[in-house]
Amino acid sequence: MFDFRLWRRSFAAAWEMLSDFPRLPERKKPFREPPPAAVLYWFPVIGALAGVSLALLGAFAAGISNRIAGALIFGALSLAFFELKDSGRGTSMLCALLLARLDGEAFSDTLPRLRAERGILYAPPAQMMMLLLRTVRFALFCLLGYCGARFWLVGILIASFSLQGDLATCGGAGGEAPLLAVTPEQRRCHRIFAAVLLAALMLPGFPLAAVATGTVAWILAGGYARMMERECGGMNPDAITMAGTLTEWTALAIGILWAVRC
Repeated sequence: MFDFRLWRRSFAAAWEMLSDFPRLPERKKPFREPPPAAVLYWFPVIGALAGVSLALLGAFAAGISNRIAGALIFGALSLAFFELKDSGRGTSMLCALLLARLDGEAFSDTLPRLRAERGILYAPPAQMMMLLLRTVRFALFCLLGYCGARFWLVGILIASFSLQGDLATCGGAGGEAPLLAVTPEQRRCHRIFAAVLLAALMLPGFPLAAVATGTVAWILAGGYARMMERECGGMNPDAITMAGTLTEWTALAIGILWAVRC
């Protein structure tokens, strides 16, 4: 029997894990918590819904203005969404990693101290780096809109959100329970579901880009989790956010290459 309240709670739980946007209102009448597997399946779906919404807004902006103005509006909307969904944590952590890398520190050495490294972000070089990252991201989103490839945001968000959901099933440091405790079979089914959703929505318009992005997400899902287990003893929320940010940047670059090529 279909349980709408359980369906709604599964969606709300996935939404709260993925974003810092206002939470959905809770009902006063209590009901049981959703199964982690049900929450996990919402990750790629929310990515698809968010991507379609942004693409439609961008198409509307392009329809009521000229091509350049439409691209600028699309770039601004996309940048605002990607920054606000995690309150800028992804950009700030990427900045900390890049600054540490410029100082000669390895990625695997910086990652365990990612939360502590945020203190350096108040220094002028870090502020300039974050401004540069956001400017580059805005320019890439504008180029994506200018080339008419706005729908590629769907692929970016499906890949990013699916990967974050997959990593949330990994155990935490010190033997802590995972954020989403699912069986290996449920995790495998989620990966298949995300891959099918990405292929169904993206292959018709972005065949090579979809294959490349899916491959990147699949490699990260395994390699990133093993690195975190080796370097930090397990997964943590900051590392999950960082993985999503890296996937978003990589998928955006892949989409730009495809759009320019076409």
